[in-house]
Amino acid sequence: MLQKAQNVMKKSPRNPNEPILSGSRLKRILAVSLFNWIVIFGVFEYIRATTGDMNLARTMAINSLIAGRIFYLLSISQLVPNLIAKMDGTIQENADLPAIGFGILGAIILQIVFAHVPLINDVFSTAPLSFQQWLFCLAVGSPMILWAAVVNKIDPPN
Repeated sequence: MLQKAQNVMKKSPRNPNEPILSGSRLKRILAVSLFNWIVIFGVFEYIRATTGDMNLARTMAINSLIAGRIFYLLSISQLVPNLIAKMDGTIQENADLPAIGFGILGAIILQIVFAHVPLINDVFSTAPLSFQQWLFCLAVGSPMILWAAVVNKIDPPN
């Protein structure tokens, strides 16, 4: 049995006259957007200032943003609880795993292409990254896990 969000079927349907973007949902959008803005411009300015390489700064800013988005996806999905339940035998299958896993894998492959294919580098003015630079991007994106936990308190995802 697949573990879904708790009590989701016990909630009453949304009133059709209610706006889709509630006040708490707008707060979520603004909070996540603020984190993304800080990541993009913070990384870009830091790398530009320390290396003087605009292409490298551009590439690292985008890859840091994507890392943060992946961490955000993991924070709002039921993937981690489902994996834990599968490992302890509480559930037999995990229907979310393939979809989320393929999505994350696809994003990673596209980011590698974005950073390391010469034609793409020429078109988008990007630069290849070293292993340490990839780790930097992951490290900068990882606080999204904590930020998402705070945002989830304001507006629970389910």
